[in-house]
Amino acid sequence: MHPLIRVVCFLVFSACLAFGRGADLLCGALLLAAAYLMTSPRLLLSAARMVSRMRWFLLSLLIVYGWFTPGPPLFGDEGARFAALWPSREGLEEGVLRAALLAAIVAGANLLLRTTSREQMLLAVYGLARPLALFGVSRERVAVRMVLVIEALDPVRRIVTERMAAAPGGRPDLRSAGRFASGLMQHVVRESETVACGSVQLSGAGAPPPAQWVYPVLLWGLFYAVARMGG
Repeated sequence: MHPLIRVVCFLVFSACLAFGRGADLLCGALLLAAAYLMTSPRLLLSAARMVSRMRWFLLSLLIVYGWFTPGPPLFGDEGARFAALWPSREGLEEGVLRAALLAAIVAGANLLLRTTSREQMLLAVYGLARPLALFGVSRERVAVRMVLVIEALDPVRRIVTERMAAAPGGRPDLRSAGRFASGLMQHVVRESETVACGSVQLSGAGAPPPAQWVYPVLLWGLFYAVARMGG
């Protein structure tokens, strides 16, 4: 499959899940299971690690939806004495759903990044940025910068983990947070200056075969059909 089609399929997958419900989550989970089985089940470990890094954000979703969505409390009656301390049923259900949908999108992103090389990602972003050429924006610069940002995420995460482990007590306190952030930024800048420059050659930079555009259309049609049946 052409890298551009692969990225477009992921964008369609993410958009359908972002605005989806329970039926869309089930459909997305089945698609992810099939995709991981057809590629490599071992990639599920990296997906689990990626989702685990977002655990505090997922927890914040549960808190925001659970405690700030009006509705009957999870335990007891609405007029009970301590009813305000409990999350609402509707809010908790919505929070769990949104957290699960986001985790599915993250798992899809992990599969895309693990199965797409840097050259292929450059080629895909280069194709997606084609409309920007109408406004005088260089597609080459957009593609290179986006791919470099994606590649820098893991080294920066490693640097942050090492710096936090070296801090007293395993993490900086509030009084030293400013110095920690400043030292971390300087460390990242020094590391970036030592990275050797390389060249990338985009082989097969042509447009994808027209027949492959059927894949994202079928993917959208599948989610549309599921949404209609679930609604």
